[in-house]
Amino acid sequence: MDIQNAMMVIYPVQLLFDKEVNLDSAALLTSLKELGLNVTETKLEKGEKDESRSFSAFKINEVEVDLGGKKVAPLLLFTPEASLKDLAGVQGALDQSWDFDKENIDVRGLSHSILVSDMFSHSQPHIERMDNIRKAVLAVLDQADCQAIYWQPSNHFLSPEKFLQVQSQPDYNWIFAGFVNVRMFNIQNKPGDLLMDTLGLTAMGLADLQCHFRKLDPNDIAAKLFDTAYYIFSNGMVIEDGNTIGGLRPKDKWKCHYEKSLIGPDRIVIDINPGRKYAAGKR
Repeated sequence: MDIQNAMMVIYPVQLLFDKEVNLDSAALLTSLKELGLNVTETKLEKGEKDESRSFSAFKINEVEVDLGGKKVAPLLLFTPEASLKDLAGVQGALDQSWDFDKENIDVRGLSHSILVSDMFSHSQPHIERMDNIRKAVLAVLDQADCQAIYWQPSNHFLSPEKFLQVQSQPDYNWIFAGFVNVRMFNIQNKPGDLLMDTLGLTAMGLADLQCHFRKLDPNDIAAKLFDTAYYIFSNGMVIEDGNTIGGLRPKDKWKCHYEKSLIGPDRIVIDINPGRKYAAGKR
């Protein structure tokens, strides 16, 4: 399974509302430009769009990607949609949405949404591509207050307040408001064994992480996964099979190997081994 081939060709983020929202294309254009994007509004060619749905589409200027020998400009798309379609999968996403107010916000009852996505962008550098998505979400929030954001590539929900709060933090900390989520699972018939992983890096063409462990604080492992995810996002795929990373103590060296993920979706991940005393499963 090739990591690059697992990248999402179209990157989707769904903003959920309790009423219909009509976005103004001119206002979107203004917001995108104020956020630093050199864009122009464009029309999708026949065959590039679903004729049953209305789009606002913006071409990112001064950027070209190769599409089968043809040079095309990446696009940002804003599509009005109905409510969540995959209701069966909502509970799993909610279970791993640690900061989301699940008690007071019923995402199943939110009747309208705006789908933010891109097109012809998968060969862009991942940081540039994700920054464009981030700014597209901000442009929608400039016009309308949503009740929740469903970040499909990392399969979790977050509040617009959480998303906006992180934007003021330095460097690339914004990836932890949507782009990357850390999940936790108990292992059936293995009391005390836990598996934690990231979800979201694979969609960018990078490798997600997993750690199968016991007798360690999950909060410490979550912090280690977040730190390592940030390192990979910032520097690319610089961790090679057999490399080590620092553990929880100054002298710890935890070995990394590329493996098939233990928890779906199926993908190649960097498995972090916390050492004989704390590792769970067969190693």
